[in-house]
Amino acid sequence: MWPWRTRKAAAIPQRCVVIDVETTGLDTSRDELLAVAGIAVAIEGPRCSVLLADSIGLTLQAKPARLNKENILLHGIGVGETSAGLAPAAALAALEAWLGGSVVLGYHVGFDRAILNTARGRHALPPLPNAWVDLAAVAPALLDEGKDVALDDWLQRLAIPCLQRHQAAADTLATCELLQHLWPLAWRDGARHPKDLIRLAQRSRWL
Repeated sequence: MWPWRTRKAAAIPQRCVVIDVETTGLDTSRDELLAVAGIAVAIEGPRCSVLLADSIGLTLQAKPARLNKENILLHGIGVGETSAGLAPAAALAALEAWLGGSVVLGYHVGFDRAILNTARGRHALPPLPNAWVDLAAVAPALLDEGKDVALDDWLQRLAIPCLQRHQAAADTLATCELLQHLWPLAWRDGARHPKDLIRLAQRSRWL
């Protein structure tokens, strides 16, 4: 028997991405996308590795009239940054290219998905075709907690640092670290692909 036939095939890392957005408000049909950050994660067996070298951070141009003091104080994105930002269509195209076909994860990611697709619709772009997973639903299923637990509560419970809340890049990194806590538990529960987390999220909704 040839020696390579006795070797177990090496697992191929599966790429997924964690994203977070900052916006002019919480109305996904009317408010504007200001910034988006994303970090890739490699899933390899029960291991989950954050790939800081495979990341993206984009600030978009926005009309000054859409910014207000409370909004700026929350995420720190002012008129100067948005004036120097990318044209929205170019930013959305860059994000789509970076996402590729990867599964997209986030915390309350339904908001991120809706605001991104609203922004794409304004530029005659179709909705993103990626599969999406909400860690806000996955975490309670794996950590035996009630529904609607805030991200800050998980960060405190699991001692995950966040340099600056409501800043897209920092929130994304903290969410990646939350995923690193969750994935080994999901693996023990039978998950073998990031899409399997969708099943766990659905289970959480029925609890």
